[in-house]
Amino acid sequence: MPSPPGAPAKSRPGTQTGKRRPPPAFFHAFRRCAAEVRPQAEIGRHGEGRRHAEAPLRHTVKESSAGKGAKRTQRAAMGRAVYGWLAVFAAAATFAFGAALEARPADAVVPPEGRPEAAVGPEGAAALGPGGRAGGARPAVDDAAEALERSAAVVVYRRAAERAERVSLRDYLIGVVAGEMPADFPPEALKAQAIAARTYVAWARAHPRRPLPGGAWVEDGEADQVYVDVGALRDRWKDAFPDRYRRVAEAVDATAGMILTYDDEPIFAAFFALSNGRTEEAGRYFSRPLPYLPSVPSPWDREAPDFVRVTTLEAPEVASRLGLPLSAVRTLRVAARTPAGYVAEVAAGRTTLTGRAVRERLGLRSASFDVDPGGGRITFVTYGHGHGVGLSQWGAKAMAEAGRTAEEILAHYYPGTRIVRTPVIWEKNV
Repeated sequence: MPSPPGAPAKSRPGTQTGKRRPPPAFFHAFRRCAAEVRPQAEIGRHGEGRRHAEAPLRHTVKESSAGKGAKRTQRAAMGRAVYGWLAVFAAAATFAFGAALEARPADAVVPPEGRPEAAVGPEGAAALGPGGRAGGARPAVDDAAEALERSAAVVVYRRAAERAERVSLRDYLIGVVAGEMPADFPPEALKAQAIAARTYVAWARAHPRRPLPGGAWVEDGEADQVYVDVGALRDRWKDAFPDRYRRVAEAVDATAGMILTYDDEPIFAAFFALSNGRTEEAGRYFSRPLPYLPSVPSPWDREAPDFVRVTTLEAPEVASRLGLPLSAVRTLRVAARTPAGYVAEVAAGRTTLTGRAVRERLGLRSASFDVDPGGGRITFVTYGHGHGVGLSQWGAKAMAEAGRTAEEILAHYYPGTRIVRTPVIWEKNV
């Protein structure tokens, strides 16, 4: 992940915008029924029907024709009112049932009756239907947002090929989620990653940091987000490709159009693999603080199987990479730590380096480390994996396994942000 821009962030009151979905058909039916029934129930408020309804019953042997007519009018009015209110109750029940369907979770499914079986897509992947789910049931998604992501384009610079490539936003996000997170992670973790990835490319589009060939917005490596195309995924996953591709595509489609915002702007959605037990505050690792990237607890990360890693390097190699004399390297020590436990400063003789500089120059897994310069070799013990700012992917996995939703995961790691479904202005015509 790169550093955010140095310019101060805009701050203005945020308002969530977006089109409201039209009321369902059963809502209109309910209104029509109520409109038809109301005159029956109100009959005679200023007219004859009410007088008939309130007239006392007389037990007479013989009634006049006018009296018989009044009774017939009364019975007809009562019958129409009863029928009308029955229609209202039926419509209300339908409305409640429909509302319950619409309120189901994003990954809830509907019966697949009448839906054709999934076809084989590109490179042997299952072709996903309108709802983004291969065959059978489908998640509740915004079809318009998904259609936009199929037609919109992201311009990606492919380092290996040394050229810019236009990729549909949907395919790009599938390639990023697959490249950045294991496909067998829980669905809610994959959804959280998809929203973060979409947010990042929206942010990168609005905040170009460096010129890339061919007008590319992002590159396909760790300087931005790791993007793996469908052919490479097929080679990587082999026989597991159809199932893993489906899982990732479902996460992308289920979150179509969703991005994280702060003050109505896409955020710098930093993410990484594994913290030391707490995430790092953005201002202590990147160039400036960001209010939505504070240090937050991520205790689940300590349970990861590769939480601790020992790396041993020859002293001359360390001296060369850090640009220090060999004598200084032999005195290497941690001089200061941040409140979250990451290395703030490393002292080497009279020279002081930042923990980030040492981590990046030596290729250490984390800026949370201990160092032992004993003998002719320097040993580093690192805790976690990555820069430590933003979303912990392992933490997202653990939270999802505990029943948390993607929205809850993102609210934990990016506090103060909002998820909005927005028609970000992407380039069209892939």
